Amino acid sequence: MHTAEAKLGLSRSTIYRLVNEGELVRIKIGKSSSGITAASLHALIERNKAFAS
Repeated sequence: MHTAEAKLGLSRSTIYRLVNEGELVRIKIGKSSSGITAASLHALIERNKAFAS
């Protein structure tokens, strides 16, 4: 989650909103930890690049 926040420059609540909207994929890591898949993070960045162009 910290990497996603840093790469995207977004707050944790915005990251969770994007997960709930299906824009990012969250995976469980252990019992109480979770993360965002690199593939979904890169896909979101690419979609935003295309949108900005």
